[in-house]
Amino acid sequence: MGENHPESHQTSSIVTPFMEGSTPADVPAHQEDDAASSATRKRSHLVGANGQDREGSEPVDAGALSRALQGVERKTQSRERTPVGSPSRKRQRIYGDRFIPNRDGRDLQASFSLIPDNNSHTTPRTKKRTPHGELHFQKNEEANRTFSNLLQSELFNNTVPQPTPPTLSPDPAFPSSSHSTTINDPSRARTPPSGLPSSVLAPASLTPSTPHKNIFTYMSPQHHRNVSAHLTPSRTPQSRHGPNMNPHSDLYSVSPINYDSQRLLLSPKKAPRAVSKVPFKVLDAPDLADDFYLNLVDWGSSNILGVGLGSCVFMWNSATGRVTKLCDLQDDIVTSLSWIQRGSHVSIGTNKGLVQIWDAEHCRRLRTMTGHSARVGALAWNDHILSSGSRDRLIFHRDVRQPEQWLRKLPGHKQEVCGLRWNGEDGQLASGGNDNKLMVWDKLNGTPLYKFSDHTAAVKAIAWSPHQHHLLASGGGTADRRIKFWNTQTGTCTSEVDTGSQVCNLAWSKNSNELVSTHGFSQNQIVVWKYPSMTQVASLTGHTYRVLYLAMSPDGQTVVTGAGDETLRFWKCFNKRQRDGIGGEGVLWSGDDLFEGTVETLEMLRSKGKQTVFVTNNSTKSRADYKKKLESMGIAASVDEIFGSAYSASVYISRILSLPSTQRTVFVIGESGVETELDSERVPHIGGTDPFYNRPITRQDYTSIASGTTLDPSVGVVLVGLDHNINYLKLSYAFAYLKRGAVFLITNADPTLPSAGSLFPGAGSISAPLIAMMGGGGEKVTSLGKPSQAMMDAIEGKFRFDRSKACMVGDRLDTDIKFGIEGGLGGTLCVLSGVTKGESDWEGTEVVPTAWVKELGDLRS
Repeated sequence: MGENHPESHQTSSIVTPFMEGSTPADVPAHQEDDAASSATRKRSHLVGANGQDREGSEPVDAGALSRALQGVERKTQSRERTPVGSPSRKRQRIYGDRFIPNRDGRDLQASFSLIPDNNSHTTPRTKKRTPHGELHFQKNEEANRTFSNLLQSELFNNTVPQPTPPTLSPDPAFPSSSHSTTINDPSRARTPPSGLPSSVLAPASLTPSTPHKNIFTYMSPQHHRNVSAHLTPSRTPQSRHGPNMNPHSDLYSVSPINYDSQRLLLSPKKAPRAVSKVPFKVLDAPDLADDFYLNLVDWGSSNILGVGLGSCVFMWNSATGRVTKLCDLQDDIVTSLSWIQRGSHVSIGTNKGLVQIWDAEHCRRLRTMTGHSARVGALAWNDHILSSGSRDRLIFHRDVRQPEQWLRKLPGHKQEVCGLRWNGEDGQLASGGNDNKLMVWDKLNGTPLYKFSDHTAAVKAIAWSPHQHHLLASGGGTADRRIKFWNTQTGTCTSEVDTGSQVCNLAWSKNSNELVSTHGFSQNQIVVWKYPSMTQVASLTGHTYRVLYLAMSPDGQTVVTGAGDETLRFWKCFNKRQRDGIGGEGVLWSGDDLFEGTVETLEMLRSKGKQTVFVTNNSTKSRADYKKKLESMGIAASVDEIFGSAYSASVYISRILSLPSTQRTVFVIGESGVETELDSERVPHIGGTDPFYNRPITRQDYTSIASGTTLDPSVGVVLVGLDHNINYLKLSYAFAYLKRGAVFLITNADPTLPSAGSLFPGAGSISAPLIAMMGGGGEKVTSLGKPSQAMMDAIEGKFRFDRSKACMVGDRLDTDIKFGIEGGLGGTLCVLSGVTKGESDWEGTEVVPTAWVKELGDLRS
């Protein structure tokens, strides 16, 4: 079944309210009359004292009946005036015949704040509960939990009587006291009756015990004779074993609560992240189609939002708020829209099966491509490759640089293709269709790498994680409602969550390990999830139709959603990205702020014909990652202009280092950047981000490493870079391989790295323990980052430049400036916006830059 069925639309539902005086719609009028007449006949029957009907009885005299009732009332009043007990101040509550007190109508849990049956010390569950992800609910839950823990600590000293299990309830055969009342309340703790056989008592582990701490403590005068005369004791209280020397004892505390409770209150609490429940902007979008299978909204890298409305495409500039009409197709309808990753080109799919490419900056159509026989509902870019999916069940790969209409045709889906997403880092394409299938295609291959059939509804929502390689998220339609996570390296489903609603779109946060999903029938909500726990950070509502469209701003802070209610709503869902000290920190930017004039300076240098190469010692990112980083900061760059220490190490291992054919595997201490560059050079490796090594060491590990049973005999190189998850186990394996003769390489020797205006441990700090283990000297270690000349030789071999006409720009004397001096470059320029702060830093040293500026932007003058 498709996703555009009638029950998915809120407008088609019919509600028949039962108004006062109305009758149920399913009861015919004649039946209702028959029921009324039957009830009248039943009321005409009188019941005698003996309980038998007297159908032939005579009518009752109204006057006689009235006099009899007045007599009964007078007798009742005289009886009430006779005092039968002590007078009560409490006013007697009189219930009329229109009100009958009923205990069932009262919420005892809420009225008396009872502890739930499961004996958990959390807020009692009420009938109407605030959604779990809302900020005020999180704060209330945290406050209630803290108060419960504090009360438990004060009253019971962490020893709380447990309730009698249901299976151990008192035997009704035992006699009870004649004047007592037995209440079968499973939430009340009971003390076992005395004198009963041990066989009928609860086991010792389940028998509740009386709290050992007295709630109220009284002091006898004979224990302290001067209490009445003096409020302050004449000597410090002490126990029978001598003075109490514990400084945290309650005897010396001036707080009304004990020491454990004080620690509980003073312990830092992680404040929940606030997400506004109200969109900060709402735009009208007339003719925005309410069609599950279309993709009509996308936000480009130039901060321009593109929207397809009917036969037109409009562009909204986020910086200026200006709306521009890009095109009007006249005799066709826009069915999909997608921006290229970098630049101002946008692709448009149409209802007639055409794919158009437009220059958005000049509002000019560049070309029209054919191939599909039905509407094109999904588009996805991967650099110069544009992939399109259609209702004709086909996917076409198109190289926009070539004159051919398409490069590859991918037949695989049995129904309409409604979801397409490229993973540029791993070279994989994910596609979803109305046939409930999710397929993963490797690069441009015509056969799917994986074909997943776990979803039970159409798969439109697809998103690749920017934080973890080969991690894919997918969402199913109304009959499925689940979000699934896949490892596309192994082809396995790692986890899933039932959202309760049709999943229309998915998008990963660029700034944090979180996920946003939009939903349709039946709640029409936007949900922010924390991965991998999949707890809700926020649930946002406002759309009255299915939220079919989702796009994220280039800075990753804002998402825009669109629905059939013809509105676009903008939500501030994520915070600014926490910068991680990737190369360029201190030279091009600091933290989250690009230095003034950086982009203009680079453009000026390029306009003068100067070639720029971005050289970084940071090995946690690959060149593709670094390219994305530069683009996110507004700096245009290609992968070929980037030379990192991870890439330098990979080239050195694959092309320069001579290794035996049986020992070419690399043991990695580092992040995914090193692994990606090793894969690009086809170098086998172990360690790194493998979960096996990201754990504490065990006793069994000691034995297996010492005996060599878990050591890989093919390891011939140990490569160490910056590792945010360094641990004892990784160092132990690396040391074992080095003792066996493995080559010792490090990406760089930087002891620190700058980030967020401060210094943090660098890659040199990670390799220092191993260097010490190997004898403390650096002669057995080869560094492949700045200032190592092995890196300079590799750069020269790739770019073929004249060293005498090159200048090294950097902020560190011991790496950047030394790298240029020892490499024989024509000059070195030190910027004082990073680690180095002034001329005093190089006075009296051999590392002196040729020139210095406060910031890179100063070169403009």
